[in-house]
Amino acid sequence: MRVFVTGATGFIGRALVPRLQRDGHTVVAWVRSPARARNLLGADAEIVDAAGGDAAMRAGLRGCTGIVNLAGAPIAGRRWTSARRRLIEHSRVQFTESLVAAVAAAGVRPKVLVTGSAVGIYGDRGAEALTETSAAGDDFLARLCVRWEAAAQPMENLGARVVRLRTGVVLGRGGGALAQMLPPFRLGVGGPLGTGRQ
Repeated sequence: MRVFVTGATGFIGRALVPRLQRDGHTVVAWVRSPARARNLLGADAEIVDAAGGDAAMRAGLRGCTGIVNLAGAPIAGRRWTSARRRLIEHSRVQFTESLVAAVAAAGVRPKVLVTGSAVGIYGDRGAEALTETSAAGDDFLARLCVRWEAAAQPMENLGARVVRLRTGVVLGRGGGALAQMLPPFRLGVGGPLGTGRQ
């Protein structure tokens, strides 16, 4: 399978790309920094420079039967000012709308779109047991996730199965939330993260 991956140089993308390659798939990575992407993803990934705009995206999508959309500005590590919230929304919602439009314009018909989303869609519900059919919350993250998932929905009209990847806190070596959480503990000032019932 030929797989178009956005967010390929992000924390999840850097783990996904080599896995896809080991499984025999060809990866086409949509990136903002081709030199950085080449360094992180190696010589086997096909690199498409985002600076090429919609035309480059349409060209990169040709021949792809799968799309993994992990694009989005980081949520953690910075204050959510009005400008930051706009960036977070634009990098997810408007980008996903652009991706779907590029697929339609390119005339490609991928079999599947795996698109990022988050457990933030549910809002803070305490100890309530939640499933995929639970109602969305009503805070910033919940509204963002609802719009993000809705932006991917039109891919179903193009014949693709749409998988909504609702990730939580991503932990792992070399980045993600763990990289931000460990320093205080290494300095001996870390403590419990919540009540243990979250």
